[in-house]
Amino acid sequence: MFDPATGQVTGHVDMERLRIGDGRRGCDMGPLVILAHRDRVASYLDADVKAGEMVSGRR
Repeated sequence: MFDPATGQVTGHVDMERLRIGDGRRGCDMGPLVILAHRDRVASYLDADVKAGEMVSGRR
């Protein structure tokens, strides 16, 4: 999960417990509404793919 103290994702996400929503209430993940935020998240996924990690939902 995300560690706010370090700004890093630690461990694996329990997809069974992940709550996705509109970003306003009772959810763990919401939409990326700012292009810079989307690009930052995409860079994390790209780095994992380059490192040989399996990333769900990537082609």
